[in-house]
Amino acid sequence: MILLEADDAESHAAVLHHARSPIFEPIVVPPGGPRTKPKALTYALPFSRGDLIVVFDAEDRPEPDQLRKAAAAFRERPDLGCVQARLRPDNAGSWFAKMFTLEYAANFEILLPALAALRVPLPLGGTSNHFPRRVLEKVGAWDPYNVTEDADLGIRLARFGYQSATILSRTYEEAPVTFRQWLPQRRRWIKGWMQTAILCLAGRAPAALRLSRRENLAVHGIITAGVLGLLFYPLSFLVIGSAVLAIIRDDGPTTLLASVLLGVNLINLAAILTAAAISGLRGLRATGALHLAGLILLLPAYWALMSLAAWQALFQLFRAPSKWEKTPHGVARDRRTPIGPPSC
Repeated sequence: MILLEADDAESHAAVLHHARSPIFEPIVVPPGGPRTKPKALTYALPFSRGDLIVVFDAEDRPEPDQLRKAAAAFRERPDLGCVQARLRPDNAGSWFAKMFTLEYAANFEILLPALAALRVPLPLGGTSNHFPRRVLEKVGAWDPYNVTEDADLGIRLARFGYQSATILSRTYEEAPVTFRQWLPQRRRWIKGWMQTAILCLAGRAPAALRLSRRENLAVHGIITAGVLGLLFYPLSFLVIGSAVLAIIRDDGPTTLLASVLLGVNLINLAAILTAAAISGLRGLRATGALHLAGLILLLPAYWALMSLAAWQALFQLFRAPSKWEKTPHGVARDRRTPIGPPSC
């Protein structure tokens, strides 16, 4: 099924030209808000007929073994509510594309499999998610108003008692190649994380749908702390600069306080960078991209750009919470999807 907005003439023309086979079924989503991907998914769900549902973005190139591996995972573990494949960019023609590759390697090769092994909620990726249809219907499918419907759904699955897992099959995607392409996408992602964090913090869910303390710790440790870390990231450098100036001036009693603040902030930044470096190196090794390891040194600069996106997302959260900033694809001209046997 190919989901299309009613007024997206360009996509309609592409589907008519390239997807004439009866194996494709175009579904036109009625106009009206919110104009989001989760709204389209929820609208199309009743038209689907399979027992298993999978979401792919239009530019995705999944490995040919992925559907079989997902089906096998559900057969082996009936308690699963979702199986997440591993995402990997297959273009590296710019600094942003390379940083994206590093980020995805750490997230999908290391972080998400680790969270799945711990059996805590997964902030799912927006594509290559496999679900039993009955589970989607039970949990209410996707939230049309949340602009990171994947993370929200991962937490809701846990509320209903379902586990999420990862499989070693990759889907290749196009990474953003320019700042103008990267920024709106990142702004939308962070805004959706803010929405998800607020939902987890606000009010009390019915007793049957409450996360355990362990699950809550994982959710807020990843999502809430991640958002706050990006928002306060510039403040840490302001504190470091102020502390250095105070130490240089040697103003007496304030020097000790400045030294403590400087030490705490430097230790915090060093710990975060060390953790990012370890996960990044392990992820790059798993994907055969260790030649990008030197980019780990540029992570502080990349985080500064993410902080900019976070502050813009915060302001947009109040002005247009469900605005979906669509990422233009087909920009990269160097996509090199690996050809060979599936992952094993």
